[in-house]
Amino acid sequence: MFNRKTLFVLGAGSSYEFGLPVGSRLAEIIADRLDIRFELGAHQLSGDPEIVEALRIHVRGDINPHRHSAVQISEGVKLTHSIDAFLDIQQGNAPLILCGKLAIAQSIAKAEQESVLYSDPRGEAPTGSKRFDRISTSWLIKFFRIVNSGIPKSDAHQIFENIAIINFNYDRCVEHFLVQAIGSVFVIPDVEGQQIANKLRILHPYGSIGALPWQSARNSVPFGGHPDPRPDALLEMAKQIRTYTERIEEQTELGAIKAEVENAEVIIFLGFAFHRQNMELLKVPDPRKGHPMRIYATAKGMSGADMAAVEAQIRQTVSPSRSPQTLVVHDIGCSALFDECGRSFSMA
Repeated sequence: MFNRKTLFVLGAGSSYEFGLPVGSRLAEIIADRLDIRFELGAHQLSGDPEIVEALRIHVRGDINPHRHSAVQISEGVKLTHSIDAFLDIQQGNAPLILCGKLAIAQSIAKAEQESVLYSDPRGEAPTGSKRFDRISTSWLIKFFRIVNSGIPKSDAHQIFENIAIINFNYDRCVEHFLVQAIGSVFVIPDVEGQQIANKLRILHPYGSIGALPWQSARNSVPFGGHPDPRPDALLEMAKQIRTYTERIEEQTELGAIKAEVENAEVIIFLGFAFHRQNMELLKVPDPRKGHPMRIYATAKGMSGADMAAVEAQIRQTVSPSRSPQTLVVHDIGCSALFDECGRSFSMA
């Protein structure tokens, strides 16, 4: 279990272990989906047909202005850090923002469906010893081993008491996994596992493609998207996505994010790229002096100079008035960080 108030901050790299595309690969997928072209204005030559149908429902007329915006994203997204960064640059361009959100929603739903965590609800789901084989070395398995360590079944509802997650990803891999894991470890029905999982505070600064069915009965989206996707369902998923500017205008949720950072005694960055706009969302405006803080972060593939820059960035953002008792930035991946520092994460 985690004995101190522990905050996990998840970036794109934390989903990589489950087969989700990140970084340049996600940009390529989005670029392909939005490269919408027609032959003589009729036969669609390229681009995602479901996005085209969603645009037709939304526009109820000539979609060519939106198609033009989609192609602009296709041409420009590979030249920025991410699709989020590209959309942030284009604030105020409503057709372009809509096309970007549709592509994000479609890409994430398909990525969940192709991930190692997915089981087709219409088919036979893996059970028994094979259920978690495909993710046996992932950080999520190692995380959950710490979570349930020393917790009797009678106290299962307390396992997330000291934990919160700020997840900058749009996918629901963490939520989907936890219900299955809780049920398997504590041998309880799914509905009870769902109730326990709902106690974990998970904040998605940029939204997600929707709540899972057990999280909300309204406008929910199954893991992997709807088995029989509809263009109007894609539009609903796109509405759940937020840009950076939209997020900073939503003061209530932004305040909740900053409160989690301020109250944390341990902060663990997993697969996080430390982009400026994301760090701004985490910045505590008037941090209090108080309990010592321990901070750990993955920085896989970064040079020594860049890791030093990240350390300085972390100090300025999450602990400007609190000198961290521990600040570890490692050139390793998410799972390896648990191998290296897992005992330190949970110590009293």
